[in-house]
Amino acid sequence: MRADVCIVGAGAAGITLARELAGGSHSVVVLESGGFEFAEEEANLYEGAVSGLPYHLTGSRLRFFGGSTNHWAGQSRPLDEADFEKRSWVRNSGWPFGRDELMAHYRRAQGICDLGPFRYDAKWWFDRMPGVDSLIETDDVGTAIFQIGPATKFGAKFRKVLVDAENVNLVLHANVVNVRTQGRRVTGVDVKTLEGNEFGVDAEVVVLALGGIDNARILLASRDRSPAGVGNQNDLVGRYFMDHSLISVGRLVLSDAAPVPDLYYFVGLPMRRADVQDLKNQPPRYLLAQLVLSRRAARTAEVPSFAATLAGLAPGDDTSGITGADVTALVGDVEGRTGVTRPVLEMTTILGDVYRSTDRFELQVNMEPTPNPDSRVTLTADLDPLGMPRIDLHWVFDSDDYDSIARGAEVLAREIGRTGMGRLHIRPAPGLNAKYGNHHMGTTRMHDNPKRGVVDRHGEVHGVRNLYMAGSSVFPGGGFSNPTMTIVALGLRLAERIDRVLDS
Repeated sequence: MRADVCIVGAGAAGITLARELAGGSHSVVVLESGGFEFAEEEANLYEGAVSGLPYHLTGSRLRFFGGSTNHWAGQSRPLDEADFEKRSWVRNSGWPFGRDELMAHYRRAQGICDLGPFRYDAKWWFDRMPGVDSLIETDDVGTAIFQIGPATKFGAKFRKVLVDAENVNLVLHANVVNVRTQGRRVTGVDVKTLEGNEFGVDAEVVVLALGGIDNARILLASRDRSPAGVGNQNDLVGRYFMDHSLISVGRLVLSDAAPVPDLYYFVGLPMRRADVQDLKNQPPRYLLAQLVLSRRAARTAEVPSFAATLAGLAPGDDTSGITGADVTALVGDVEGRTGVTRPVLEMTTILGDVYRSTDRFELQVNMEPTPNPDSRVTLTADLDPLGMPRIDLHWVFDSDDYDSIARGAEVLAREIGRTGMGRLHIRPAPGLNAKYGNHHMGTTRMHDNPKRGVVDRHGEVHGVRNLYMAGSSVFPGGGFSNPTMTIVALGLRLAERIDRVLDS
């Protein structure tokens, strides 16, 4: 097959890029490993070894048209301005450009993800929601807003656009096993199917959009002309693997002075137009608030981007750690509070359990993962049914991550107590009690210096002309925001780049 552009992978990144190119003057081939529906045989191609922190490889991704948007929760937020900056206290931090570079694309991504108005400043929302108040606002602690949309399945939403586009050829059950290069440019890819068919695609531009693990896997496995793998001349492909994790840091007890915290309560508040005054746009399905450190507090405490959410204690949870006399005086009887209702919220889409919201909460921290070169994806000698080497995921936290979490929790505890909102009982040392976000990031990281990153600021692999990486594998840092919105924004930006390259 021949095409101007070959896009490998049809998840959020690949579909966004293909949709932008659909109907244009350039021919496009989209190769998707799965079909239009889930199949276990194809999902098992994700199997591999895990030598670092425990991880469920096959459960963290979906290998069919639409990719992992087929099971995401819809929680969305752009990265903060600070997440793009080089910070001396966060190792290997910084993007090659600032957030302004993505703002126009973020605004378009907002609609693509079927979210509400492009507003993420907490005060704007609180001003428009009568009876809903901020839990705490000080110089050191504030509120971050997440919008939770309908968890749009990109495969279902954009299937017709791609199938009907005359310049797009969508090929299912097509597994790329090799990226072909000649000299310092890409020439195409080699493809196998589980049924035993083989073919090639010649293309002017190749984009790998396979996710944070398989993007690295394909580059490392393409060794015909590069013994270490394509783009791996500096041993960086597969390094800096990151994921978000929710780590419980302790128990929070709210005082009578605290407002009802339902907006901060894990899945947040359901939204209707009638609930929000002066809202012209369709509201998001849910609105969720998280407690965050200000930029000043994060810098002073030397903490990466840091957010905390409230999770209700399951019935029967031990609360003995927070029943001292200093706390009991604050708690009171929740049943006796006039006008206070804390409903039972079903969270089947996220945890599959039902929790009861009370005045006592588990405080769970989602901190920006530190980019760590020792956290990496490598190849093993074990081969999958296509003859591709399976991976070993060695995910490890940075040595300072747990200390950073503790320092951030201390700032929260101080401000919560100082303002009379309640008391936070911090566990002595957060352990490995994490819930993972399944947000695979960083393995083909972006950096202008080829000795510090796999791709440049445009997503093009250093030393290989017209070979691009798409998706969260290019993230140099992940902040605490869910990655899908940034993946889409980067996909929109990359489409503009490819159009310019092919038209030049």
